[in-house]
Amino acid sequence: MSDTTRCHFVPKFHLKNFLQDGSKVLWVYDRGTFAIKAQLPKDTAVIVDYYIAKDLTGKKNKFVEHLLSEIEGKAKASIDQIIKDPKSITIEDITSIKLFLAFMHCRVPNSVRMVEEVYLAGVDSLLDDLTKIAKDPIKSRQHYGEFIKSGKAARDISYEEYCATLLIPKNKFAIKIDEKHSIGGSLILSEEVFKRMMVMNMSVDIHKGDNFFITSDTPLNVFCATGKNQAIFGSGFGLMAVELSFPITPKICIRLCYKEKKGVKYINSAYVDEINKRMIAGSQRYVISPFKSNRINKMIKKLASYYKRPIIDIEEMKKRLNNI
Repeated sequence: MSDTTRCHFVPKFHLKNFLQDGSKVLWVYDRGTFAIKAQLPKDTAVIVDYYIAKDLTGKKNKFVEHLLSEIEGKAKASIDQIIKDPKSITIEDITSIKLFLAFMHCRVPNSVRMVEEVYLAGVDSLLDDLTKIAKDPIKSRQHYGEFIKSGKAARDISYEEYCATLLIPKNKFAIKIDEKHSIGGSLILSEEVFKRMMVMNMSVDIHKGDNFFITSDTPLNVFCATGKNQAIFGSGFGLMAVELSFPITPKICIRLCYKEKKGVKYINSAYVDEINKRMIAGSQRYVISPFKSNRINKMIKKLASYYKRPIIDIEEMKKRLNNI
């Protein structure tokens, strides 16, 4: 028997809610290759052992996978109730959904990649600082002395060797952040995200026309307009203009905002298109639709410039780290 676990970073129940009546497959659009293929929910948004960590003895720890499953179970009941009767939602339902969405945001590879980029920015900033130290005769002597006293040197190393090591060009080596560490770092943020969500208003937006919502490998879309034709995706929870969109079926979308009114709203086709464009731009790679649609395919190609953009501004992050 295999000792591996198929971890869905987008829950299967969420994916199944996007199946069209009578169909067993979703249509998955690859933003990297523009390929489109029919795919079963069980084979979509899944990575083997993604949330499974190992202890020092090599034993697998499934705590995170079990925790996420428990949160999903409670949220599924509340989401099912919204689908059945949007106006009957309770405070308990809203709380369980917001907790689920906080973890939903932090558990996907896109958010994990953002945490990794922050870590790498920190390492890059540290290397820049060490280079400056190596070029300063006074600081480098002091730094070298502290290093020798710490006992961290694996062997006797001269001052000249120490400085030469600090001056090794960054393009001569590669730094890799452990994925499990990045996943843990991302999940830790869910507590703060949940606190932000708890003071946001939640609405249920329903479309009764022919258009339909899509989802993706980053199903909670976090969007914040920062200026004319400018916006950030995936962050900005503390900004009053931030808008969170989470389609739960092709016809219903949960929205969280600081300013908009809570309750049930009926929305037009243009609104659906806007949410779909944001979903595409904010996805990591895969867009998921109940239908094979030329309309969605055209949107993906039109928004191709957003694919593989860095999630954070490395230089800006380094400036912030230097000011801490």
